[in-house]
Amino acid sequence: MIVRLHAIFLFIAFSLFLLFARAQESEATTIPVNEWSLEKLSEYFEQTKDAKVVDINQAYQRAMNKGELMYALKFQLNLASVYYHRKEYQASLKNAYEALLLKEQPDFKDDEGIAPRIHFRIALALHSIGAYKEAIVQRKLQQSELYKQGLDHKGHILDHYIGNLFLELNQWDSARVYYQEYLKSSEEYLDEREIAFGKNNIGITYIEEGDYNAALREFEASYSYYVKDTTTKGLLMKATVLGNIGNTKYFLGKTDSALVLWEEVLGFCRKSQDSIYIAKALLEVAQLNLEINNFQKSLYYLREVDQVKQSNSQAWLKINLSFYKCFSDTYEAMKLYDKALLYNKKYIRLFESMYGGEEMEELYAAKSSFQNLKIKSQLHEEQMITRKQEEDIKLLEQKTALVRFRFLLITLLALLIVVVAIFLIYRLKRKNEIQRLSKELLEATNERQSQRLTETTLNLARKKEFAEDLKTRITQLEGIEAKDKSAIKLFVDNELQIDESFLEMEKLIDQLGDEFFIKLNNKFPNLTENDIKLCGLIRLKLTTKQISIVKSITPDSVKVSKHRLSKKLGVEKGTVLYEFLKDI
Repeated sequence: MIVRLHAIFLFIAFSLFLLFARAQESEATTIPVNEWSLEKLSEYFEQTKDAKVVDINQAYQRAMNKGELMYALKFQLNLASVYYHRKEYQASLKNAYEALLLKEQPDFKDDEGIAPRIHFRIALALHSIGAYKEAIVQRKLQQSELYKQGLDHKGHILDHYIGNLFLELNQWDSARVYYQEYLKSSEEYLDEREIAFGKNNIGITYIEEGDYNAALREFEASYSYYVKDTTTKGLLMKATVLGNIGNTKYFLGKTDSALVLWEEVLGFCRKSQDSIYIAKALLEVAQLNLEINNFQKSLYYLREVDQVKQSNSQAWLKINLSFYKCFSDTYEAMKLYDKALLYNKKYIRLFESMYGGEEMEELYAAKSSFQNLKIKSQLHEEQMITRKQEEDIKLLEQKTALVRFRFLLITLLALLIVVVAIFLIYRLKRKNEIQRLSKELLEATNERQSQRLTETTLNLARKKEFAEDLKTRITQLEGIEAKDKSAIKLFVDNELQIDESFLEMEKLIDQLGDEFFIKLNNKFPNLTENDIKLCGLIRLKLTTKQISIVKSITPDSVKVSKHRLSKKLGVEKGTVLYEFLKDI
């Protein structure tokens, strides 16, 4: 309860800070807002990419004072656009919802068909903060408004964006339904480029489900449309689709064919001169050369990546993450452990900076802010309706209306207090019951877990003691160069780090108990030790990212391991691995 009150206090303080900042900003305008007409201001903000928030806010106040709701709505959308391009998605979402509230006012007339723009702005902001389900709702509303206005072609294009959102939610079937609708409309309009785009998207849903043959058919059909396209965009699309074909070949076990295709992709990327596409293609070729133990070629392509012009964008950070990991894996395969360790440390530092606690907390805060904003917008909508009714009543009985309003407010407050009290009591009882049951379960299983892990911990302690003694003896040896001694010590430290990661994984897997692994081994005797441990981590409901951290591998490697495990277990297409293992 104290934590919740503290969070509410922080939210109120942050809101007051934003209000103060905007008040300070409004003191200095950059254009004669009070002299220009609302129409001229609207045209200026639509055409100017670097419009100032202070100017738009002042124009909005003028429009509201004059009762010009359409202009006020447009200015709110202008603010949403400015904040979106600043990557201030919470502020963008707030202004887009304010525009929606203006549209819902009883005396607002949408003579310009602006509704699709409102839902478009809301959907963009929701997508950016990871609220994909809510973004789907807004995209569907945008599509519905476009159909009402007879803009069928623009409406059909939204099937593609809705499919992308379902893809983010890992709902492959739903994504494929919308991609197929998008493909159908593209065929009706005889748009070959859009047809190819649609087939490529459908192929992506198949590859995510593990149906590689179906994916290959869609990708090859898509590629046939781009063969003769020599424009920059065409080259990049050819590279994208051909890369998908190469990945599918790899998943089908045809590594050599995949390598040939990716070398062709690299050629297309070089012609396009797009640095990001070039870097991605170089990394794929390097990785495939590593797969066939062609280490020198792998290093050659990795060094080329380092020569490509880079920036601080999120896309380049992800490329550098794969770059460090591939370098580390290549040097490790060449048994150059000191270099492998150096790049592995770079990989870990970059990974933590991209996916560490602060980044996850920011995303959680953005989503929480969205929920608060959504509730606030609903309350605003209800208040507007109530306010309109009150204004009609006040013409006849102003005093009576005021008394009724106060009574309603007190009643709602009392009801809210009762509901909150009941909820807190119920939650407290439930929490106490869960704690009691958890304590009993912990006491029942603690002894068995302790016996198993104590031995592993003692072994690790003895190994650490032996390692320290070994490093001391190495230091005292004569006739060995200092750099060789350092390399040996690094190797020993790395081995200890691997053992510690192994112990952590053993602790996680131990939570499942022996019964699960006995049943798994009896049912699938051909599983390796790594396969069994991966089953345990999946059964613990760890995400792909969490598994990659525990096993010290990349998320992409975890995905490949899952695909291979699905084949060994004979999992049917469309079945989630966790659901399959849960029933064992």
